[in-house]
Amino acid sequence: MPDPTWQLVPEALLPLRRAHASRALRRDQVHLALLEADEILETSPDDPDALRIAAEAALRMGDAAVARLALEHFQRFHVPEAADLARLARACFELAAFDDAMRHVERALDLDPGLADAWAIRARLLERAGQRGAAAVAWHQAHVLAPVEHPLPPNPTGSDWEDALAVGFRGLPGPIRGFYVGVRLRWEDWPADEDLLSRDPPLSPSVEALHVGEPPVDGDPWVERPEAVRLFRGNLLPGCRDLDDLAARIGQALLREAAAWLDLGDAVLDLPG
Repeated sequence: MPDPTWQLVPEALLPLRRAHASRALRRDQVHLALLEADEILETSPDDPDALRIAAEAALRMGDAAVARLALEHFQRFHVPEAADLARLARACFELAAFDDAMRHVERALDLDPGLADAWAIRARLLERAGQRGAAAVAWHQAHVLAPVEHPLPPNPTGSDWEDALAVGFRGLPGPIRGFYVGVRLRWEDWPADEDLLSRDPPLSPSVEALHVGEPPVDGDPWVERPEAVRLFRGNLLPGCRDLDDLAARIGQALLREAAAWLDLGDAVLDLPG
């Protein structure tokens, strides 16, 4: 019989945990990947693989604050590669730390000018800074390097936006279409910095829509509806391949805002058409 006190020493367990975490990340099992990375970091807080896995998993989960902490810790003990700096730039961007994001993305592109994700982040930063020409060049570079991941979006006219809104609206569940009757839908380019920094952690600059006002505390949110919903053109376009994609993105943005106001969560998906 084996010795009941036998166990793997940490040095032997570490590569097994790394492999498990990497496999989970490849399968997009991000919660499992982050959990495994955290287990590694409890005993080896400077492990480079675990810090990278934790950062990428956190970014995919929408937790930019954890990703930034992991990558900043990584930089204290290891020399970052271009991909590490691009991830850090993305985390800073999502936390509305735009100056830090630009600094990191420029470092990433200095190390690897062929990194498509870095060009895409640079494009988003330049757009928000009002440098539309430079942003268009960066978007084009990202597309050339990775055409599937970074498609060039359409260039809709005013009527194209309204048509896409009409198509997206028609695809909403019936009760949600009723909810929006009388709610003003307002086009804007991007959310303002004060919108983002009014939350802790900051609201993502990539947000596609925001309602105006707050849901009632004691009233009926189906009756006491928002004053308006703001739709952000600059955040709806990236990733769209055509106007059909744009209509679908608008519909999803409206669905999410209604679900947030009504506190429906995933239950919104079960509403009748």
